[in-house]
Amino acid sequence: MTTQHSRGPDPDPESDEERTVATGRLTADGAFPPRFSLYALVQVLASTLIALIIREIRRAHLYRTDVPPRAFAQSRLRSICLAAVFGASIPVSFLTTSTVAYLSWLAAPLALALAQHLQNRAPSRH
Repeated sequence: MTTQHSRGPDPDPESDEERTVATGRLTADGAFPPRFSLYALVQVLASTLIALIIREIRRAHLYRTDVPPRAFAQSRLRSICLAAVFGASIPVSFLTTSTVAYLSWLAAPLALALAQHLQNRAPSRH
């Protein structure tokens, strides 16, 4: 004698079909740019907020006196560079392949090195 285990009522074929269409749209080839962009946008926002927090800490003197001013400049520059690279990768994801979009993130260390070089050449304001 066999018994069937009921898993609830039979699923509605229409809603099942709707879920398949929705899932298909999210996982289709064309869905990469929006997903990639959402992740990159979160990184842009996080990096921008960190740069603003660093600015506010310095402006309001919310740090110990033994922290060198250069530490603030370096951290803020790093955050700005990350925001710029992640922001620039958003249109890249719509214009190229997923591989190129991910590889565009490798520009972050190069952008940071260039920005640090330019920062070191600039005359000090202090």
